[in-house]
Amino acid sequence: MINAVPKKIRRKKDSCRALEKKLDGIWSKYTRLSNMREDGSIECYTCRKVFDYLHVECGHYMVRTHKATRFSERNTKPQCYRCNHVEQGCQVVFRAHLVQDYGEESVCEVERLATTECHRKPEWYHAEIFRVSELVKKLQKKHE
Repeated sequence: MINAVPKKIRRKKDSCRALEKKLDGIWSKYTRLSNMREDGSIECYTCRKVFDYLHVECGHYMVRTHKATRFSERNTKPQCYRCNHVEQGCQVVFRAHLVQDYGEESVCEVERLATTECHRKPEWYHAEIFRVSELVKKLQKKHE
């Protein structure tokens, strides 16, 4: 099949890398908002300390290079800077909390999915950006 737009002419903003980056930002907002308490605070998934929205990041149990689990709710949770960066994600504690929340079988499924090859097309990113953006809007209204 021949592409309608030659590679040289394709816009950069439609590249999978650019779309993935855009979805990363939206997904991070979604992860934080969906775990926000009524008072606007968010608990770090690993150390359980409470922070405000701006001091929490979207942490990944299986690192983001694993495309199949990069945007999975079972793989992404709010983490403070210390746990996410200084402690390199606190993977052992992260896993223990996932097992508490979802069960061993579900966590093993996330681990298995992380090892699968995943190639996403721009259309998938566009659809997911739209879907998650709508969820973010609803959550923002809820927390106003």
